[in-house]
Amino acid sequence: MSLIVGNRTILKNFDELASTLRRDPKHLLKYMAKELASQATVEGKSAVFMGKFGMIQIGKKFNAYVNTFVLCPECKKPDTKIMKEDRLAFIKCEACGAKKTVPVVK
Repeated sequence: MSLIVGNRTILKNFDELASTLRRDPKHLLKYMAKELASQATVEGKSAVFMGKFGMIQIGKKFNAYVNTFVLCPECKKPDTKIMKEDRLAFIKCEACGAKKTVPVVK
């Protein structure tokens, strides 16, 4: 759930989202901030983005994150983890064993 307060957008259940996806909240926050071209911070259990962003816009960016960094490219299951080898990042599926490179979020 997101809500706009002044010039900020607050994503209320941010910690729960990251936990459900089994991803580091910092990684998810960096990705969302970069995609929304906004500064972002975590305040308690919420993520705060500078700027006004609608639920549809946030939902599209979140779905893109899930498709790129969570779902297995082969079997489409969410049983994956992100691994780093040298300067490359990979998504490795614990269900089927598939491994694919993913972009590094800076």
